[in-house]
Amino acid sequence: MTGKILGFDTTSNTGTISGDNGERYKFTLSEWKAEINPKANQKIDFDFSEKNAQEIYLVGSNFNTDEVLESAKEKLSNIKESEYFITMMNKKNEILLRGVQYKYGFVLTIMLILAYFLPVIDVPFVGAFSLWNGKLGTYVILLLLFLAFLFYSGGKALTIKITTAIIMFMMFSQFYDLGSTLMDTNSFMEMGMMSRHHNKGDIALSLLRFGILIIIPLTILVGFAGLFKKERSL
Repeated sequence: MTGKILGFDTTSNTGTISGDNGERYKFTLSEWKAEINPKANQKIDFDFSEKNAQEIYLVGSNFNTDEVLESAKEKLSNIKESEYFITMMNKKNEILLRGVQYKYGFVLTIMLILAYFLPVIDVPFVGAFSLWNGKLGTYVILLLLFLAFLFYSGGKALTIKITTAIIMFMMFSQFYDLGSTLMDTNSFMEMGMMSRHHNKGDIALSLLRFGILIIIPLTILVGFAGLFKKERSL
């Protein structure tokens, strides 16, 4: 039978249904088969025994935007009240109150992140490029942000060392690719950029931009800060 909910008491978890036959039926939450809570005016399909409703299902048209949002808010509220969420928020507040735990590494990492976007090479007729434009650019930035967080929060020395090692490997891979591009001067010769008075090395160096002079020292300093980070003694 179909009908609608007249009301539901969240305290006792009981409610009343008005059937399409004009009769009223009582029900308990244990008979409710929908994911969202019952409320007045919801259209339903149900079985009954005497004056008690059983096997109560929402009719499909009830799943409107408002109810979906209400369900989402309820689940979000449950997450916020969970022990795990409260523990994580307390830990976050504790980290913020303590401030930067390893200022040297944190500041260097932030500087390297900013320098990472500076131009390192200027290709004729194409334009200037930074390491961010490389195939590893996005991954390096994400790892640098993670490393900055570890320095800020006082992460474990082993985690910092592993993260730093991965970043160093990826960045030096980019330096290698950059060097290979610079030394491959055949394409520049074809464009007529090679003269009798300039060798390949001179042309390669002329393509470099100031960003590389900032990034290389910062990379080395961040490497030292991370790879030689010692566990803080209690």
